[in-house]
Amino acid sequence: MFEKLVLTISRRMGEEVLTEANSFYENVGYSGHVKDTEIVFVARKKNGIVGLARLCKERGILVLRGLYVIKSLQGKGIGTKLLEAVIKDVGKRECWCVPFRHLADFYSTAGFSLCREADAPVFLLNRSRDYIQRGMDTVIMRRSAEFEDGENHV
Repeated sequence: MFEKLVLTISRRMGEEVLTEANSFYENVGYSGHVKDTEIVFVARKKNGIVGLARLCKERGILVLRGLYVIKSLQGKGIGTKLLEAVIKDVGKRECWCVPFRHLADFYSTAGFSLCREADAPVFLLNRSRDYIQRGMDTVIMRRSAEFEDGENHV
């Protein structure tokens, strides 16, 4: 018999989430870390974190970063629930992300579309190039401020 997945998603910010979120990233081998100025979306199963995503303001630009679900629970809708929570918070603001190429379709369900290098903010272009140089096949994606909530298929 399968255990029913009882999941809660919370939106947190500041010192209260730093230690726990950074510990989660370290445990799953993710090299990013949470800053106290970021909005953190936490997916929990019972008392443990099973997924995390962050909204960051970088150089005046809103960026979705570090959406990660533990491997044993990937494909069970947790990433979708995290993405839904993030997009609800983003609203009609422009937002960028630098996901792995194989996840581009997943992010497109939330209105993100592939961006030409020439149209990307330089710091995101440099980040993507750095990831690629380290063997990570990433793309740059943008969700426009004009994206209508009714078009969201997440």
